[in-house]
Amino acid sequence: MRRLRIAALGAAAVLMMSAGATLAAQPTITFVDFSQFEPFAEADWTAECGFPVDVEFEGHIIFREFAGPRLIEVNTWQTRQSYSANGKTYVAPSTNGPDILWLAGDSTTYLAIMGRSPADGLIGRLVLNDDTGAVVSRHGREIDNPFDDVCGTLE
Repeated sequence: MRRLRIAALGAAAVLMMSAGATLAAQPTITFVDFSQFEPFAEADWTAECGFPVDVEFEGHIIFREFAGPRLIEVNTWQTRQSYSANGKTYVAPSTNGPDILWLAGDSTTYLAIMGRSPADGLIGRLVLNDDTGAVVSRHGREIDNPFDDVCGTLE
């Protein structure tokens, strides 16, 4: 009988907690087509390389903005990028994973970049002080930054 009472109390507690979660404010969600950034990237890579570079972006970024006291934003990346010039094409490793932006108790804003982030040379978790840009921590597997020699690859 005691076990049944404990189970009933546990079930009631779970129901109350889940009801609170469903009443919480839903985030504002914005879906961004990654291909809209192609013209800007083409201008940047053309200036960087000194010859015209055709950029093809596929995928999306989903921005979830929260109104809570600590969690500010969660951005989910699913993107693929390729660069072409002089009859050659370079396909960059895909970028996958969430970025989480939050406010700490001391009012400092932090950004955690997680997953595969080729531009950061990491598969893992990179935490930055978003106010200063300083690296707070970096964990995971280091990888070569594939963007270091795009121009040399396409020459």
